[in-house]
Amino acid sequence: DYINTYHGRHIVTIEDPVEVVHRSKRGLVNQAEVGTHAESFPVALRGMLRQDPDVILIGELRDQATIEIAVNAAETGHLVFATVHTTSAAATIDRLVHSLPAGRQGLVRGMLAESLRAVLCQQLLKRIDEPGKRVLACEVMVNNDAIAHLVRNDKAYQIPSVILTHRDQG
Repeated sequence: DYINTYHGRHIVTIEDPVEVVHRSKRGLVNQAEVGTHAESFPVALRGMLRQDPDVILIGELRDQATIEIAVNAAETGHLVFATVHTTSAAATIDRLVHSLPAGRQGLVRGMLAESLRAVLCQQLLKRIDEPGKRVLACEVMVNNDAIAHLVRNDKAYQIPSVILTHRDQG
C-alpha cells in the first residue's frame, strides 16, 4: 500500500482470490480476481497490461504462461511483485526457470538476471524454546552482479553463499 499512498502510480493486482481490497489513494488501483474477472492468471495479466500499469502484483506465478508474461513485463519497465511457493531464493529462481521448456530457459535466465531486483523468502519455523509457537525466518536476496551472473549461468545453487557474502546489501 506504500506505493498507492505516496506515489501517483497505476497499480494492478491479479489474485485468486483478492485478499485485500485496495482503494485508490494517490495512485490508481485496479484489481482482478481469477475466476471472476478472468478465466486464468495469464488472461488476467494480459488484460491488465493493456491498461498501461506502472506496478503489477500477481498473486502467484503458477504456470509457464504467467511466468513468461511477468518476466516480460519486468523487462519492459513494469515493477512486478509476485509470489512463488518456495523455501529459498535459490529455489525461487530454479522454479521460475525450470517451469519453462528447455529452449526458453536461457532467455528467461538472462531476462531475470537483468530485471530481477530482489527475492524475499519467508518461512514460519517451529520454536524450540516455546512448543506450539512459530517464528518468522526471512531470506533476502538483492540482485547484484554476482547474483545476476549465477542466474544467467544456471548456478542458483551458489546463491546462498553470495547472499552470505553480500549480507550488508540487504
